[in-house]
Amino acid sequence: MQIIYDQKAKDYIRDKNFTDIYIWPVYNGGMCLGLKNIRLEIRDKAKDDRFFIRDWFDGINTNYDPSINQFKRSSIEIQITAFGIGGLRKLVTKTEFTSMNLSE
Repeated sequence: MQIIYDQKAKDYIRDKNFTDIYIWPVYNGGMCLGLKNIRLEIRDKAKDDRFFIRDWFDGINTNYDPSINQFKRSSIEIQITAFGIGGLRKLVTKTEFTSMNLSE
């Protein structure tokens, strides 16, 4: 698995002086419809980082939840960019994960 930061994300991380990036999945869906999609939460802090896998991508210390490894089949690359205006800017993923492409 490869995590790729585009230039907007790199500039945002450098401007905010983030030393670590934490990524974990948030599963969305209804009870009767099953799992619809997976959103990746990307932050500069985590409450408990003991279970995160530490790695180095594009010169950025990246810590990710081990359950993200299940996405390898649907997408080898996870692309991250910065989105928003001013103080509302945050890191988001360009790569979309759904239950449809996880079962392939």
